Parts: sequence; C-alpha cells; structure tokens
Amino acid sequence: MGSAPLRCGLFLPAMSAMSHNPVIKAFATRLKENGKKGKVVVVACVRKLIHIIYAILKKQEPFNPLINTVIVPS
Repeated sequence: MGSAPLRCGLFLPAMSAMSHNPVIKAFATRLKENGKKGKVVVVACVRKLIHIIYAILKKQEPFNPLINTVIVPS
C-alpha cells in the first residue's frame, strides 16, 4: 500500500539512518531485541524517519536527537 516510489526512495536512507542516526539506531536495536524480522525493522524505521522529516518541516527547526531520548536507569 502507499506510494511505491516513495517507499523505494526512503528504503536506503532508512538503512543508512539505522547505522548513523542515534534515534533510529536505538529504535531499530529495540525492535530487533523484541524479535522483529529484518524487513519489518527497516519498514518501521522508514515510518519513524517520515515522522521525523514531517516534524522538521512543520516546526521549521533543525533536528535535535535529544528531544525524545529515554534514559533508562541501570
């Protein structure tokens, strides 16, 4: 479902974000630890990336990875 060109256009940026963006990387790691399969994790990261892009465009502010970070006490 949805736009195939958009999905194709965001697949590789999501893969890159899973390696380099701390927010997406933590999200992907959490999903993998919960037993999600590889492609499910990538699609979830695409969706999260879309939400981040939308928030940046709507608020007209630069990306701040510290806004939604959750610090788990050890």
